[in-house]
Amino acid sequence: VSQSRYTELFMLVQSTNTDLTKIYQRMQKFRGEFLAKLEAIDEKTIDSTRDSMIANIMQQPANFYQESDRYWAEYIFAKYAFDGRDRYLESLRKVNKTSLLKLYKSSLLNEKAGQILIQVRGNQFSDKPFVNP
Repeated sequence: VSQSRYTELFMLVQSTNTDLTKIYQRMQKFRGEFLAKLEAIDEKTIDSTRDSMIANIMQQPANFYQESDRYWAEYIFAKYAFDGRDRYLESLRKVNKTSLLKLYKSSLLNEKAGQILIQVRGNQFSDKPFVNP
């Protein structure tokens, strides 16, 4: 469970045969294409997925390590109320197609949303430029 107060979405792409500019262009294309796929998903599929996630989270831990793992992030961030799982479940129960689309548009399609771009290139691409968005 993330302890951030902000939406965090990560896209990690690794390639041995494509330069950074082409990877970035493909990532940008994906952002728009995925919206159409998300809009095409029926509400029942989203509800079923959400309910499966809730059921998975609600499962009793099988051992001490699974049980302690639930609280580890809160301990690390000094959030000693240890209610992160309950808050996460409360938020997850509110997810529906409308809220999912709204979140996607406000985060991945919003040009004013914060973005961090980390670029690493191997020796075979040392002559290719870094992306400058």
